[in-house]
Amino acid sequence: MILEGPVGLYLKGLIDNLLDEIENDVNGKRALDLGCGYGYYTVDLLQRGYEVDAVDISKHSIQMTRN
Repeated sequence: MILEGPVGLYLKGLIDNLLDEIENDVNGKRALDLGCGYGYYTVDLLQRGYEVDAVDISKHSIQMTRN
């Protein structure tokens, strides 16, 4: 998982800050989460009000994201 380890935590912080900065009126906005893994950002974007399409090569990851 890319969000593990020091580099992953750094990237997670950057992405979280970016999402906080661009967050305003998200009604009707869509996001594409490519390589969604277990859906960390899929869930985060849904909670922020985005409509999200999540894609991953792993069927297991998609199943985990749906749960």
